[in-house]
Amino acid sequence: MLACIGAVRTYRRIYRSALDPMKVAELMMLRRDVPRSVHHCLWMADLSMCELAETYGTRGEADRLSASCMPGCAIRASTRCSRWA
Repeated sequence: MLACIGAVRTYRRIYRSALDPMKVAELMMLRRDVPRSVHHCLWMADLSMCELAETYGTRGEADRLSASCMPGCAIRASTRCSRWA
């Protein structure tokens, strides 16, 4: 599975151990520093929705839903979107 998404090297760099199913799942779902992880994808979707809302001055249901996917995210303080501050 890691080979399919090109993450074998990333796994070895982060964990420096033999393949472990729990670590593979963590890498693919929870690691915000891995661009192909679910967490990173949700973060980027929320950031994009926030930037669109600031650009056009309106927020809709999709923006509210994307914000609900990322409550308390530590990355928010380092971005320019006011919702992430």
